[in-house]
Amino acid sequence: MALQLILGSSGSGKSYRLYKKMISESMEKPENNYLIIVPEQFTLQTQKDIVTMHPNHGTMNIDILSFMRLAYRVFDEVGGNDIPVLEDTGKSMVLRKIITKHKKELELFQHDVQKQGFINELKSLISEIFQYSITEDKLKEMEALAANRPMLQSKLHDIIIIYQGFKDFLREKYITAEEILDVLCQVIDKSELISGSVVCLDGFTGFTPAQYQLLTILMKKAKQVLITVTIDPREDITQADEEYKLFHLSKKTISRLMTIAEEEGIKIDKPFYAENEMQVPFRYRNSKALAALEHNIFRYPIKCYEAEQENISIHAARDRKQEVQFVVREIKHLIREEQYRYKDIAVVTGDIGNYGRLLGQEFDKAGIPCFIDHKRDLMANPFIEFLRSTLDIMKKDFDYESVFRYLRSGMANESQEDVDILENYIIALGIRGHKRWQTEWTRVYRGQKEGELT
Repeated sequence: MALQLILGSSGSGKSYRLYKKMISESMEKPENNYLIIVPEQFTLQTQKDIVTMHPNHGTMNIDILSFMRLAYRVFDEVGGNDIPVLEDTGKSMVLRKIITKHKKELELFQHDVQKQGFINELKSLISEIFQYSITEDKLKEMEALAANRPMLQSKLHDIIIIYQGFKDFLREKYITAEEILDVLCQVIDKSELISGSVVCLDGFTGFTPAQYQLLTILMKKAKQVLITVTIDPREDITQADEEYKLFHLSKKTISRLMTIAEEEGIKIDKPFYAENEMQVPFRYRNSKALAALEHNIFRYPIKCYEAEQENISIHAARDRKQEVQFVVREIKHLIREEQYRYKDIAVVTGDIGNYGRLLGQEFDKAGIPCFIDHKRDLMANPFIEFLRSTLDIMKKDFDYESVFRYLRSGMANESQEDVDILENYIIALGIRGHKRWQTEWTRVYRGQKEGELT
């Protein structure tokens, strides 16, 4: 039982050193298990990194898991997951049913149910409530504290009703994905996989209450727990700071882990720094300017980098389109003149909602292949709109809106010009309903061109 923190600034090689250490130890002690836990989205990349770094090009006795994969690995060993998990689609259906059932009790949300995206937002809220172990009593306490803020109090009142209804529906029938770690904590003591294993956690910026509860058990059962935390080596990890400071969350995480270890009587090994204060982070070893930026950004006092450099440049543009066009020109220059490949280039933005479509359009015009990492609205898919409008035509008896949603979905094999002419005719003569659409149209309206609808 021991806890060790691997600390260092961004790009200092924390993950690399951790993986090297695990690979070396796993080869020296093949009888031991080594578990590397990373966020769900990083499991495949971490597996690739381990396989690439390993002399035998395999993971051998090293398992790369997320918290969820760890849970199911333990459940396969000891059981405990007999209750089915309610997935996102099921959550949405249950929430809609609960809101309909309790509609008269709601003060603020009763008129929002039909708004697009409302159920998804509510589902995310309920998921976070479960994830951070917020109880009904805590919500009621928050409601009481909001007495002088009627809007907030009404929201909390409605959330409590929906949350109670959701929990009543789930009781002894389903669990949510956020509750899986709670179930894991109840059965993990029986697991032989964890006993005697070395557990590493990498890539996390912080942990939820449920994850801290699991970490407490892992620290007590495992041979050693190693956790990487991003923090500047110049920071004092024993001193808390204000929430707005750059490394506040890192210090909060370190403090919480240290407190857990002390309370549980777990040995705390000396933190290992992936770099010394004067060293350049490994990621920026070929760029002193980027290293200086990483070393000084959002930190005071700063030390200016005065040497000539070509690694960082700032350009101003009149609008988003000009920005994107500049990016296109730069990419073409890098490909043609600097011998770069497309896979070597990334475009990063903090506003993918506004830039994503524009980037896609301009890259397509320029013949630049790209993958844009953002979620697409399912309702914006032409085929989905085609299916929904078809069902609405049958349900609403060929009403105007449904028919023209169908024709304008892009899947009806009709030209835009023909649809426009037909729409003018339908509006002018008030044609509605299946019966009218089945009769022959012979009337004309004022201003209609001869033969326009034949």
